[in-house]
Amino acid sequence: MENHDDDQYIGHSLAATCSTLLAPRVSPVMLHLFRAKTTTIAPSCSLPANFSGRWMNTAHAAVNSWIDINATHLLEKHRPDQRLAVETSFICQEQKGQRYMMARVGIGGCQVYYVCWHFLPRHHNIIRYRVGLAFATKDFRQVCSWSSFLQSRDWKYDLLIAQNPLPVECPIGGKFRFTQYGDVPLESRIRGGVTKSPRDQVECKQYETDLSVCSKQWRKQYDTRQILIDLDKCMTLDWHAKPIGEYGNFFLIASN
Repeated sequence: MENHDDDQYIGHSLAATCSTLLAPRVSPVMLHLFRAKTTTIAPSCSLPANFSGRWMNTAHAAVNSWIDINATHLLEKHRPDQRLAVETSFICQEQKGQRYMMARVGIGGCQVYYVCWHFLPRHHNIIRYRVGLAFATKDFRQVCSWSSFLQSRDWKYDLLIAQNPLPVECPIGGKFRFTQYGDVPLESRIRGGVTKSPRDQVECKQYETDLSVCSKQWRKQYDTRQILIDLDKCMTLDWHAKPIGEYGNFFLIASN
């Protein structure tokens, strides 16, 4: 064996010499080992329903790490190098508030340890969590004691980021005025043609920029996650106290 990260491959020579053993994968005889038995533990509690899915884990900053979560299990995978994936399974055993005592079982492992996961409520596409020390005994009071979070006593949390994040609908709302800066400002045009907006023949005494988010007047026609931008909104009203009709609703649509 070359190292502990390559323990699934063993190479040996054909004769009583080690001179031909350069690496496990280029040996005269290579043995590829598979796990024959895995410890099975039944779950006895459930994780929050909105935690289910695949998440990227920021706890292992230097390696690829992700976590698959279902109703009762949490499967953590990370790659310490380019070819080997290390898997660890956590099974929910007991829950109190936001603390979950989980049985930690390595793939093919024999020893079962118990660790406490402290989750904060999911915020959109982010879950904040921290993990306590591992114990050999199944005792919630000991495993999930606040003193077991030695490395996070300052209440710092790692993050789980959704692998397929969903857009947050309407993070802001209302009507705004804005000023453009930069070398390439937005330019509005009449839809279906090249005529610039506003039209020259429309008599308007006051133009203003307008940015509308989730405006009720557009909800039936447009998706509520869109931002409506009018670079030259005419503030002049006709005798019906409505905006100039010929100017109409010519605006830019930007999806968030």
